[in-house]
Amino acid sequence: PMYQVNSKLVRGVVAVLLTVSAVMPIIVLAQTPPPAAAGGAAGCTRFLNNAERLQIRTNERRARVDARKTEREQRLGERRVERTEKRTDHREKWDANRTEHYAKLTARAGTDAHKRAVVDFQVAVEAAVAARKTAVDAAIATYRAGIDQVIASYKSKRETAVNAYQFSFDAAFAKAKEDCAAGLASKTVSEAFRASVKAAQGKLKVDIQAIEKISDGVKPLVDARVAAVKIAHDTFKAAMEKARANLKAAFLSPTPPPPAS
Repeated sequence: PMYQVNSKLVRGVVAVLLTVSAVMPIIVLAQTPPPAAAGGAAGCTRFLNNAERLQIRTNERRARVDARKTEREQRLGERRVERTEKRTDHREKWDANRTEHYAKLTARAGTDAHKRAVVDFQVAVEAAVAARKTAVDAAIATYRAGIDQVIASYKSKRETAVNAYQFSFDAAFAKAKEDCAAGLASKTVSEAFRASVKAAQGKLKVDIQAIEKISDGVKPLVDARVAAVKIAHDTFKAAMEKARANLKAAFLSPTPPPPAS
């Protein structure tokens, strides 16, 4: 039925959100550079080179995740367009079928009373169709707006958490370079850097876990859409049954005799 929610579409939405969250494990699981084994400037240089490579790899991975996220969001938009076009085609087909059906009923109407009944039937059916269309379109629009809001909120919170980690990492790296330039022992610089990055990773993990689960935002929207469209379908069905009953009664009623001359 038209009121059913496409499970693939829902999975696509979840996939988009999961792609956003994929940034977090990439960063958290990345290891900080090993402690510098050698002292002096040479040890500091090697340590800073390792830290810089880690920074570059993390940024590259994040860029790849962002690219996949953008691609999935584009596919979500394309699926929306496809489903809208499919729904429009379906409606146009049934519009044509109804027009043909009205013509057949009119041809069968042998009296003025029958013709009036056909007109009344057509008016009732078209009103029911229009009401269902409005209700279904409203349910879909509300659902899509809600999904967009969930995605935007989820992205914003994830980006805030990841950016905070990135800021802490960059600050720790800048401090390590300053300490190396100031002549501190490479082991001391390395240990301080690793401690700062580990703390930033821990905070990132806590921040990510504090964000609500994806399903908490998507499922209520799916349930609301299913319920709203089912109500529209049931209301339409009841209106159609009444219209058919009235038409049938009009056609079965005895034709009154002609007035006496």
